[in-house]
Amino acid sequence: MLTLTAVATVFGLGAAANLLLGGGPGRKTKWRRGGLVARRDQPLAREVRRAVAGGESPDDDDADSLLARSLPLAGLGFASALAGLASPVLALPAVLVSGYLTVPFLRNGLRKYQRNRHLLDAADSVIIPLLVLLQQFVAAAFILFGISLSRRVLAGTYDRSRQSLADVFGHLPKRVWIVHDGSEIEVDYRDVAVGDVVVVNAGEAMPVDGSIVAGEGLVDQHRLTGESVPVEKSVGDPMLAATLVVSGRFHVRVERSGSHTHASEVASLILSAADRRLQVQERGEAIAERSLPIILALAATAGIMGGLVRAVAVYLVAPGYTMRVLAPVALLRALRRAADDGILIKDGRSLELLRGVDTVVFDKTGTLTDGSLGVDRVLAAPGFEASAVLAMAAAAEGRQSHPIAQAIRQAAQDACVFMAEGLDTSDYTVGRGIRALVAGEAVLVGSPAFIAEQGLTVPADLDAQATALAETGLTSVVVAIGDRVAGLIALNQVVRPEARATVDALHRRGLHTVIISGDGQMATAHLARQCGVETVYARTLPGDKAAIVHAMQEAGRTVCFIGDGINDAGALKQADVSLSIRGSSTIAVDTAQIVLLRPDLALLPKLLDVSARYESAVSFASHLAIWMPTAALPFVFFGMGGVILVVAGHDIALWGGLSRILKSNRREPARLTSAARRPIDNR
Repeated sequence: MLTLTAVATVFGLGAAANLLLGGGPGRKTKWRRGGLVARRDQPLAREVRRAVAGGESPDDDDADSLLARSLPLAGLGFASALAGLASPVLALPAVLVSGYLTVPFLRNGLRKYQRNRHLLDAADSVIIPLLVLLQQFVAAAFILFGISLSRRVLAGTYDRSRQSLADVFGHLPKRVWIVHDGSEIEVDYRDVAVGDVVVVNAGEAMPVDGSIVAGEGLVDQHRLTGESVPVEKSVGDPMLAATLVVSGRFHVRVERSGSHTHASEVASLILSAADRRLQVQERGEAIAERSLPIILALAATAGIMGGLVRAVAVYLVAPGYTMRVLAPVALLRALRRAADDGILIKDGRSLELLRGVDTVVFDKTGTLTDGSLGVDRVLAAPGFEASAVLAMAAAAEGRQSHPIAQAIRQAAQDACVFMAEGLDTSDYTVGRGIRALVAGEAVLVGSPAFIAEQGLTVPADLDAQATALAETGLTSVVVAIGDRVAGLIALNQVVRPEARATVDALHRRGLHTVIISGDGQMATAHLARQCGVETVYARTLPGDKAAIVHAMQEAGRTVCFIGDGINDAGALKQADVSLSIRGSSTIAVDTAQIVLLRPDLALLPKLLDVSARYESAVSFASHLAIWMPTAALPFVFFGMGGVILVVAGHDIALWGGLSRILKSNRREPARLTSAARRPIDNR
């Protein structure tokens, strides 16, 4: 046996070495600069700690940072401790290493106790010194080695996940060509300035945001806009960083570069979602804090029964810390999966809240519909053909840009009856209709009231049909040719093709669906029937949408609101989870927590699958983190196991939870359950 004085002296020398060296060996690892955002150089473990600590001071990561960088040293200490079983003198290097690696624990424990009065961190910080003074060298070294190994692996996993997430929109080139004094020169992309002209060839990614000053070709920008096919670009068109030139060659004047591009803003928003403090982390801390008095009482009893070493072993059973470490890794993988599907999650906590959602509320325009109008049918009066009615109306509307004109022209083009050269003159009355001269014949297109003002009467049978169409949510315009009413054109809002399947998928998950719209009751109810939505709120002012959502919440519902991100700002803020369908170019000012980067409602079930897989992995890891060390409690309490058994339980929980999280991306989507559906009265 070594004397207490010798042990304390060697331990103190190790601590003094740490203080003198200012934190010890290791190197600061750089983020790769090939990604979208230039990142500061800092240790990987510090990144892990920042997420775990939910934005605490960078000084709080001393212990994790040191242990992540000092794995070889911790391994040497563990080997020395094992050798000390044969000869106590051989354990002195382990004591030295323990003293060296323990200083940050003591410093952080004291700082946290002073800040928030949490006993857990303060008590944890004295475990290693206590074990060393009790000459439990193997146990102390095993704890340090296990923590060092896990921190190194977690830091690497967190780093790769975070970098992968940042690169989800593609890699920017490290070197770019710019035009300088009439010649093309190659420079580092970080040296590109606003006003420079960059040259981008086929097969290369755009390094900046700007506008084309020369060249034309095809550009693949699906990562940012969701467009499924490349688009044609020419002089004057905008270009976005991280888009890919498929064919052609462009000279682009730089307007935004580096971290100011749209792609970088999107990547930064995703990464910032990972830095939010999660409910599962708070639950882990709460469990640990609530169980601490019980654990201390059991430890005191065990100490009376079997001594101080047994008391320390019982104390180490305390759960909670593992989930504070694993939760950020699970979140990052979920964010990456969502981003791969075209879903931008701006607040990581919304993934947790999605699990409890039981009501999905759609704003009508721009969500279930795509915001445009389409021709549903053309009804001709006696003596006229439907094709002629459509052709004359399309010709009359040939120079108009309002939605009704666009819908009529598109329908005529689809029917191959568009009279492109037939318009002589036109006179448009805003909100009423248009009077035109087509091929020498007068044509009127407008509302029934507009037609009546021109002295014409809609035939009774057409008028009855218009009334019947209005009851199904269709809007009718009247077409008159010469001095006779020729027919009606019925228009409706174009329903997204995937809307019905998406709503049906929500119902299979046990979710209640609602439409809120400013349109009339008949039109909104007709859309609800088309899409299978259960509850309708019609004639709703924008300011009243938030009140309706609040009333649902007061009734005990957890609400996800899906809107356009602008007119629905109040309802989006009021909802438990908010989601919008927008392009990434407007993402920075979007109110919603979650944004579908493609105008595709089919992404909604995918989002729920991501949430379910995330919750399943976190739930598994949480139960493992609690029950594995707890299972060792009766053994250590009655002296049938020691510190190593408890630490092994924690390590099994940590590695098991991490393995499940890493594999969750390859597992079948978990079934999302929710509260039982309850009827909501239609309004």
